[in-house]
Amino acid sequence: MPFVTRAVLGDVRQGTYAAIRRYAPAVICLGYDQRALGRDLRKRMRKRQLPRATIVALKPYHPERHKTSFVRARRKLQNN
Repeated sequence: MPFVTRAVLGDVRQGTYAAIRRYAPAVICLGYDQRALGRDLRKRMRKRQLPRATIVALKPYHPERHKTSFVRARRKLQNN
């Protein structure tokens, strides 16, 4: 039995939560640094503005290589 039956990306336009409304997921996985988004989702779920789901914060994947600030710095160097 598969653990994930469907995986979808979040919304292109932030703050709309259209993907959550459309798919009503059982689990929402967030990046380890998306605490504010997690708080907002929980608040909206309590107010019944969004369907209830379990929110999981994922562990960082090689943060010493893939942290956003490092990726941006590498891109800046490549573009100069």
